[in-house]
Amino acid sequence: RILIRVPNAGGYSLQRIEVQAMIAERWKTVGQMGELEREAIFADFADLQTDRIKLIVHSVWDWSKQARSDVHFSAVELFGRALPDDPKGTYRLTGKWSFRLDPGQEGVKSEWFKQSVFGDGWSQVSVPGRQEEYDVAGVAGYDGWSWFARTFEAPASWKGHVVHLKFEAVDDEAEVWVNGERVGEHRKEGENDPNWWEEPFEFDITKVLRWDGSNTVVVLVTDFRLDGGMTKPVFLRWADGPGMLAPER
Repeated sequence: RILIRVPNAGGYSLQRIEVQAMIAERWKTVGQMGELEREAIFADFADLQTDRIKLIVHSVWDWSKQARSDVHFSAVELFGRALPDDPKGTYRLTGKWSFRLDPGQEGVKSEWFKQSVFGDGWSQVSVPGRQEEYDVAGVAGYDGWSWFARTFEAPASWKGHVVHLKFEAVDDEAEVWVNGERVGEHRKEGENDPNWWEEPFEFDITKVLRWDGSNTVVVLVTDFRLDGGMTKPVFLRWADGPGMLAPER
């Protein structure tokens, strides 16, 4: 797990992401006896869509710093290729969302889920992300209610299909509205559901979609402890044809 610095409307925010790495090869040691052996590490960033990235890396262990104060990380090189297009029948809702903390749990009573404009009291953040790392006052160490919202236009060519709204994960629990209509919730289901906070879930939103204008999705997130928020991608998908979870015919 590392931190990346991602551009946003207010400058930059630090976001923690998971990386998968493997030892690609061992470089030959050509220096004098006592020089540390170097290794080439390759990391694959899945679904990273930004043109600026800052890596924060522990270059050496504390004990080796004491033994060799001159040991340091000499260079990091980033390279890659363009992300492939999403499968047919997939429409991503990642990117900029409106965000608001709700420590007094006022949002349901005040019907924030019926709003279509999110101005005063709302901040712009990036999804996916962990809310404790947003550049928003009060998020550090926050546990409780928070709200996420955004508008989108349903692809006109999708009309006639069954459309689902899919969340790869919400930490910890979620209640979801589309165009002011409650479409479902995702909560822990007993003690036999230990990883509910990182499980995918989805709702059929076909009946509440508007095909001739803007749609609004609002998510109430309940964070019980530690990190929270909409931590993985969100997207629309066809549920009756090709898409993320169905092979293209």
